[in-house]
Amino acid sequence: MNRDFYTGFEGEPEIVIEHQPPGGSSSSIRTWVGFFDELMEKLEPGPEGWTGIAAHHHLHAGWNSEESWQDPDVADTRRQIGIPGESSLKGQARDLRSAFIELLDDALRVGGRVILRGQ
Repeated sequence: MNRDFYTGFEGEPEIVIEHQPPGGSSSSIRTWVGFFDELMEKLEPGPEGWTGIAAHHHLHAGWNSEESWQDPDVADTRRQIGIPGESSLKGQARDLRSAFIELLDDALRVGGRVILRGQ
């Protein structure tokens, strides 16, 4: 599966989503911030408001710094990313969603950390 959604956007803001499994080699997704923003805009707040990845995206300065953010609840992120149907996204944003779901499913299956950072 494609995990590079940044090539062709060099010089533009980039986000790296990385799964760091215990004792294994990490896997990552590189994406142009525009595709990631499109996916995040499809997430809706729950009854308690924004949580997890959506809260960080919508309530903080975003992902444009090189500071990393460790996802505190990978299962909640997987639930959130799974909500927007594929038909609500187009092209590379839809493909990014699929790759992100695969990475999160791997993290839930084998454990480890999911880290997001701007580049």
